[in-house]
Amino acid sequence: MKKKGLKKWIKKHPFGFGAICLSICFLIWVFWPVSDVVFHFIYEPTGEGIPGEVYFDDEFFGFADKGRIDIPYMEDFPSEITFKGEYNGTEFEYFYDFPEDYWDYYENEFLVDEMSNEVILYFYELKTGCNLSGDVYVSGKFIGEAKNGELFLSKKVYVEEFSDGVELKMKGLTDSCFDKNSNLPFVEFWIVSGLEDSFFSDEILNFETELNPREPIYPEAIQGFIRPYEVESVLLEINFDEEDSYLEDVEKILATTYLTYFSDKGQFGEIEYWQTPGEFAKSRQGDCEDWAVYSVSLLRSYDSNLDCYLAIGYIHANVICNINQTFIMFDQYGIEESFSLDEYLSFQENQIKTRKWKDNYFENYGFTPEERIIWFLINDEELIEFEDGRTDFTDWVVNKGLESFNQ
Repeated sequence: MKKKGLKKWIKKHPFGFGAICLSICFLIWVFWPVSDVVFHFIYEPTGEGIPGEVYFDDEFFGFADKGRIDIPYMEDFPSEITFKGEYNGTEFEYFYDFPEDYWDYYENEFLVDEMSNEVILYFYELKTGCNLSGDVYVSGKFIGEAKNGELFLSKKVYVEEFSDGVELKMKGLTDSCFDKNSNLPFVEFWIVSGLEDSFFSDEILNFETELNPREPIYPEAIQGFIRPYEVESVLLEINFDEEDSYLEDVEKILATTYLTYFSDKGQFGEIEYWQTPGEFAKSRQGDCEDWAVYSVSLLRSYDSNLDCYLAIGYIHANVICNINQTFIMFDQYGIEESFSLDEYLSFQENQIKTRKWKDNYFENYGFTPEERIIWFLINDEELIEFEDGRTDFTDWVVNKGLESFNQ
C-alpha cells in the first residue's frame, strides 16, 4: 500500500487503525522483556547509599555496591528482603517486605535507620543501689561479663541470641558496696523482650532486683558458698596418721567440725543467714547449712577429688560422701549412717538397701516419709539436681555405686 493510500485508509477506517495500534502495543507489552528494577539502600540520617549483602527469603542474592543493586524481573516473588553488612564499624541487619508492585517502579528505596553498635544493660540491687557484676547468660549461653553493673551488648549478639521472652541470667559475687554481705555469690534472672528499638535510641536498659545474698535461693548461688580455699589452714591443726585409712581421715576431719547451735534469728536477727566456711571457722556457731557448707569445704580442701557433697533436703542440710563404695551421711550432731552396695545384687535389691539407708538417717530427726527428700547434691565442682528427691536420688546412688565397681 502506498503512503497516500495508507493515509486515505486511516481516514476512512480510524477505529480499525486504532485497534491495530492497540494490538501492537499489547504484543510489545507481552513479549518485550521486562527491564531490571533498581533497589537503593539509603542510610536515612545522611541520605547516602550504604553497601551490604542482599538476601531474598534468607537466600543470598547479591551485593549492593554503594547501596545499589539491580533486580531482574521474577515470576516467583520472595516474601522478604534482608539487607546486612557493616557500616562505620557497626554491624547491621534489616528486614523488609517484598510486595509485587515493586515492578511498577523503576527504582525503589529502602531506608536504614541510624545505627548503634551496642546497647548498655545496667544491673543493680534495688534496696542498696549497689551495682551487680558477673557473668551474663541468655538461655544458658554465656554472652558477656557485666562490670560495675554494665554490660555492652552488641547488635550482633542480640540478633543471634535474643528473642522475645528470653531468659537473662547473671551469676556473680557482691562487691564492697554490700558491706558485710560483700564477696557473696548470687544468681538472678530476668525475662527480656523488646530490646531491638534500644539500638536506635542510645538508652540504657535497667535490670533491677531485690537481692539478699545471705539467703541463696538458686543452687548455683548455694554452690558459691562452698569454698575449700577458705579453710586450708584448718587442716594444719589435724594430726593425720599415715597408717589411717582414707575413711578414717575423713572421720577425723569431721570430728573437728563441732559447732554451738544457734538459729539464724538468734545469732543474726535474720530468718535466714548463710555463713561462708571462713566465717563459720571463726565463730563455730550456726545451724545445719552452716555446718554442712563448712564440712564439705574442709573435706574438698583435704582432697579435691573426694566424692563428698552438701545435700539440700526438704528442711535439712547435711553431708553425703561416697568413699570406697561406701555411702555415708554425716551431720552436725555426729550422726553417721553408712551402707555399701552389693555388686552381686540386682538393681532393684540395691534400691531397697539405698532407701533403707536414707530412711534410717531421717528417722533420727523424726522426719515423715513425705519429708525424706534430697533436692540437690552440691560441691565446688558439681551440682546435681533431682526432680522428686526420692526415686531419682535413690537411682543416682545405685548407679554411682555400681559404676565404681566397674572402674
